[in-house]
Amino acid sequence: MERLFSKLCMLIVVALALQMHGNKGCLENERIALLAIKPFIINATVPYYANVESWVDDHNRIVESWVDDRVSDCCDWYRVECNTTTGRVMNLSLSGLLHESTTILNFSLFQPFEQLQILDLSDNSFRGWVDSRGLANLTNLEFLDLSFNGMSGSLQQENLRNLKFLDLSDNGMNGSLQELGICNFKNLVELNLHWNKFEGHLPPCVNNLTILRTLDLSYNQLTGNIPSLNLMQSLEYLSLHDNNFITLHGIPSFLMYQHSLEFIDLSHNKLGGMFPTWLLQNNTRLQGMHLTDNSLSGILQLPNSTHDLLELTISNNNLTGQLPMNIGVILPRLEHLDLSKNSLEGYIPWSMGEMKSLRMLDLSSNNFSGELPKPFVSGCPSLEWLILSNNKFHGEIFPQFMNMTRLDELF
Repeated sequence: MERLFSKLCMLIVVALALQMHGNKGCLENERIALLAIKPFIINATVPYYANVESWVDDHNRIVESWVDDRVSDCCDWYRVECNTTTGRVMNLSLSGLLHESTTILNFSLFQPFEQLQILDLSDNSFRGWVDSRGLANLTNLEFLDLSFNGMSGSLQQENLRNLKFLDLSDNGMNGSLQELGICNFKNLVELNLHWNKFEGHLPPCVNNLTILRTLDLSYNQLTGNIPSLNLMQSLEYLSLHDNNFITLHGIPSFLMYQHSLEFIDLSHNKLGGMFPTWLLQNNTRLQGMHLTDNSLSGILQLPNSTHDLLELTISNNNLTGQLPMNIGVILPRLEHLDLSKNSLEGYIPWSMGEMKSLRMLDLSSNNFSGELPKPFVSGCPSLEWLILSNNKFHGEIFPQFMNMTRLDELF
């Protein structure tokens, strides 16, 4: 939800910047280009996930407003926005409106829009190989969203140097990040390449993206060591999970320079070393920390002061020892805690009863023992999922003083 809000904010900021004084109709070559795109919209199908009534309404508004009439100003057409001084098309938002069109879209149709700053073609399921070279001339583009299209091939658009937002997630793109040309996009604020087939190493030149706030490279086939990215100090959202990075000496050291992180996911890699307590200490606004399925070892050591972390998952690692006795005091706002599949032992700390917002707790497949402490079973009224299997607990699970009234699942 936060990332969707970030995307909407980016669209609004760029769109407002387009508003200028004056009044001039659209250019003829751009009107013709829009009419050339219209058949692809007419032949589109309703996405299975869409609100049918809303989608049909959007679809019909385009069909009705995009008319081949010279009296009709294409700057007034639905989903089109122009610079009111020059009459050039600046914003074209066709998300979901070209979905599985019976005709394959030719990206060269966008070449006439030389002043375009926002292009949203997400959720259209183009499928297969798409020749994206037609976007090369859009050198003023600041916002490009091609996500959720099932596109294969590669996107080599090093000319798009003004890009601030690039979303290619949920496609089937391959090749290396070097070939993609991302190191040329020095104005990028958000880069999302989630769920593609990019491979090879993370190029060191990524360090040049110094104002990047969101970086999502998850679900790709990236390998090797993570390079030093010490110049990249504005990150708020970082997701590298489900790749094949190898950093046997611990969590990448460049993260030592981050102090604005709100979310980090390094799960399903081959990261070793100790639990990175310093990540919590350095990033007081961190809300989500996910380190599942790595090779972290040693004890779970927490900061000395209270932290507002909401989600912590460290399952399937090699953590040992007992839980910190003050875990509930240090992390009182936790909503999701997964410590399953480690070698943790001892009793559940009484302080976990301070986690009033805890909704999901998974301690399965460890060596915990003893009874569930009274402050815990009476102090976590928000708990919905409780997973304790494959441990050495004994005693009553549901004592009379239990206050877990929202509990739906118990394993």
